[in-house]
Amino acid sequence: MAKILCIEDEKDLRHDICEELRDNGYEVIDACDGAQGLDLIRTELPDLVLCDIRMPIMDGFELLDKVRNSYGQWANVPFLFLTAYGERDEMLKGLEKGADDYLTKPVDYDMLIVRVSTMLRQVNRVTQQAKTINAICKKSLTAPMLCNATFCLLMKKSECWNAPSKSA
Repeated sequence: MAKILCIEDEKDLRHDICEELRDNGYEVIDACDGAQGLDLIRTELPDLVLCDIRMPIMDGFELLDKVRNSYGQWANVPFLFLTAYGERDEMLKGLEKGADDYLTKPVDYDMLIVRVSTMLRQVNRVTQQAKTINAICKKSLTAPMLCNATFCLLMKKSECWNAPSKSA
């Protein structure tokens, strides 16, 4: 069961999102601001972070910067931003800073579940590819160069997946 961290300062919305995720089989932990969210990212190691952008104490952008610039296991956790009413500039800024996707408020719960599922599936694919490469590297003395090249190719594909579209 995937663990999702929901960081949202609006209590009722946070409750509704958490319930929807739980109803769809996810383990959910929650925080009311970015500072509390950062602590939970470090201690709970969620599989995905769903985060509001505008929050007190530490906003979503600052939180994302701290997570992406860290060296812990949590540095590459998938980030799904929530933004109010499709504010395009916030969406672009979040994607440029390293967010993986975004949803607009008011939240479409069907879209939320599909986006979460899709992101977790992508993470699982990359993880499985990395495990396969690692297993091949361990079996062969000549494999390290091949594995390094393949790993670099996978990382490049992963970066392309995370990169914002230039077609806007």
